[in-house]
Amino acid sequence: MDSRLSRRSEHFLDPWNGFAIAGAYPDYPGGYNPLTDLIAGTQLVRTSDGGVTFRVVTSALPIVQWVQFVTPRHGWAAGPDGIETTLDGGSSWQVQLTFPSTLFRDSTYGMVYWGAQVGFRDELRLYYTADGGFHWQLQSYTSPGEAPDAVGAPMTLPWSVNGELVVTGPGSAMILETNFTTYQTERCSSDDAGRSWGCSTLAFTGAASGQLAVRDGIEWLAVTDDNESVAEIAISRDGGSSWHVDRFIVPDSRPVPSLPAGAVGTWTNLAYLNDFHRAGLPTLLPDGRVLICDGGNSDTPCETYDPRTNVWSFAASMLGPAGYQGIVLKSGDVLVMGIQDSSEPLPQARGQLYNSGTDHWIPAPAAALPSGGASVTLLGDGRLLVAGGWSKSLRAPIATAEIYDPMVGRWSPAGSMRVPRFGPRSVLLIDGRVLVTGGDDALTAELYDPRSNTWLPTASRHVDPHYPPVLIVLPSGRVLAASHLPSYGIDPNPGLGPQQVPGPRAELFDPASGTWSPLSGAPDDLPGMTVTLPDGRVLFVATYGGGRGALYDPRTDRWAPIPEPPPQIRAVVRLLSGRVLAVGGIHAAAYTAP
Repeated sequence: MDSRLSRRSEHFLDPWNGFAIAGAYPDYPGGYNPLTDLIAGTQLVRTSDGGVTFRVVTSALPIVQWVQFVTPRHGWAAGPDGIETTLDGGSSWQVQLTFPSTLFRDSTYGMVYWGAQVGFRDELRLYYTADGGFHWQLQSYTSPGEAPDAVGAPMTLPWSVNGELVVTGPGSAMILETNFTTYQTERCSSDDAGRSWGCSTLAFTGAASGQLAVRDGIEWLAVTDDNESVAEIAISRDGGSSWHVDRFIVPDSRPVPSLPAGAVGTWTNLAYLNDFHRAGLPTLLPDGRVLICDGGNSDTPCETYDPRTNVWSFAASMLGPAGYQGIVLKSGDVLVMGIQDSSEPLPQARGQLYNSGTDHWIPAPAAALPSGGASVTLLGDGRLLVAGGWSKSLRAPIATAEIYDPMVGRWSPAGSMRVPRFGPRSVLLIDGRVLVTGGDDALTAELYDPRSNTWLPTASRHVDPHYPPVLIVLPSGRVLAASHLPSYGIDPNPGLGPQQVPGPRAELFDPASGTWSPLSGAPDDLPGMTVTLPDGRVLFVATYGGGRGALYDPRTDRWAPIPEPPPQIRAVVRLLSGRVLAVGGIHAAAYTAP
């Protein structure tokens, strides 16, 4: 394995005097994991000029992950041989315990969390010492299988720890963890030697890895997210209630992707967003600005982008989590539908309206769907068709449909689909009907006619992507259905079901004849984010570095590759100018078609 020289875990006693580990660690294809990967060939080095120069203290230090000194002569190091201590400034070391990741407050109190693989999940156990490491007590742990009495400690330790343990007092400590419900980083603290933990969200960052330092009531937090090319350094002087944040853009060290042969159009980097938006989907406002909110996280303000000035501005925060994507109504307000079922993953998702003129959100209690997983379509008269979803009581998809009138906040029945569907796709046709397809039954399709409030069957699709397709209405009135996951052709013998054989990537639906026809030439790894350009061409944008982007021209029935967008991009929207805005994290870019 190739190795890279590294100086890690620098620890300073004052602005001038400090220690560090110098060595190399394996360059694993999957990246460096501080819980499992250790630095080899380690030297302990020391500086007396603030880090300008370092001198070697010893080359006999065993393989370690970090080092910390509490006095110029008294320090600790951790590695596979356990906790080691020195009383002579690092010239000699004595093993105390065979666990990594220990931190000491002083010469007496310390804690350690130890990681191991249990089944398909990592387990962490936290130990505490009050006598300089001679005796250790298991305080808390996390495990997928063992009961608390099986290990003699409560199962309270946050299991998604993504930062170092910091001992802040004789019986207090802090760690960072990732909350995989909100995908935010949380700061967790304990005041009883690690037996119980309380966590609070750090709203200025996403789910990132970081390092926390605490001294004399002041907290420093350095957070990085390699996927987003973002680094943040924050300081709090009030126990984490407020933070001063400096953000830095990490240069992208990945090689510049080669331009595909025949690529058309160009990408232009735009101004950075003011805050990190992991899950936000952009909405085009009537005045040409773009609204983006981070999935309804009330701790993160929404932002608006003005393409005329290339400026992002803070906007009012949503009232709570978003159940569905925002829809611009005929009034110009943005409606975000909620979910009535309190057992959903987002039990606080409630209907709400945003007025861009006043920058204000108001509750829309009637705009709440019975459950998640339904499709929502804006009809020509301004009402909304809600179709399908999931029944918690039946534990099955549903076929019911309803109409919601946002002008009066009233629901009315819209019959039932012929097939129950969870997570279907729908699109408004030029003639005013609605095409619905996908869901649990991936191939069947049907049509809703709002004039008669009835559902009619239509032909089934020929492409089974095991995921609902992207539906785009073309200027001709036909519908392009594109699969962005591995597709399979349909079995000519319907009695045997679909065979897993290579099939087309896209197909066309003709509303006049009610038939589907395969569309050849689409890339094999067609991405899922689409935008229809003013001239009718369809742009497919690769999000988060997945798939190859493409531009489809229905007039010539030809596909052309496009240059890759920034790798952090997650969502796209067409601007009034015809350019396409792409956003993700704090990054934004614009695509201009030829």
